[in-house]
Amino acid sequence: PYLNWLDYLYYLSFMKVVITASKYIPQALLNMRRKSCVGWNIWNILLDISGGILSLIQLVADAVDLNDLSSIAGNSAKLGLSGVSIFFDIIFLLQHYVWYPEHDDVKK
Repeated sequence: PYLNWLDYLYYLSFMKVVITASKYIPQALLNMRRKSCVGWNIWNILLDISGGILSLIQLVADAVDLNDLSSIAGNSAKLGLSGVSIFFDIIFLLQHYVWYPEHDDVKK
């Protein structure tokens, strides 16, 4: 079957969402098994969640500007990436600050 370029790009964007989810899962599981967040920097997560939130805000702002809220779902890759990122970043923030707060980030 013939794929046009737009379909091909949609498949690639779906793959990016899957790859993004798969990069977060091992770290979340490792933190959960160890009951610790020692060894990684929370600043990466804070920057990542801010990017996900800003991306979501941009989607909503574009939809409001176009008077078409259905356009939010029109960019499914951007919506999926921001949703996956925000979801896992919230898990990491909970792990770091609530569930396993005993960590020594810097040993001197």
